[in-house]
Amino acid sequence: MLVRSMHFKARAGAAAADRVLQGKLATAKGLFVDGRRRAVAEIDLEATRDASQTIRSRAVADLDLWLERFEQEATRRGGQVLWARDGAGLPAGITEFSFLRVRPFLIGTLGAVGDITPEIDAAADVAPDVDTDGDG
Repeated sequence: MLVRSMHFKARAGAAAADRVLQGKLATAKGLFVDGRRRAVAEIDLEATRDASQTIRSRAVADLDLWLERFEQEATRRGGQVLWARDGAGLPAGITEFSFLRVRPFLIGTLGAVGDITPEIDAAADVAPDVDTDGDG
């Protein structure tokens, strides 16, 4: 493996001083910003919001199937999914958690860029107004 990090500052300084490269980057930035502005202007935000809600509702309705598919894919790629079970071996009714540990597994590699692993993007309280303990 070729280690390039020790030369980063020197290479970055040379790139910053390269007038041709800086000119091309300025042109690319302008093209990107203008292209993004045009693309966003063409989006029907209400229709996109409605379509997103439909997709979300369908995914939540079939969540058990999606979770099983996730487990199959994770296992196929070398991961392990552990399901929370109660004393009788049935799915546990977990209403909250205070700690989540994730052991990432390798999906692939991008050579010098690094490895590809699954990531947790977010955790959220999806039912903040639900009385889960019955105390009102």
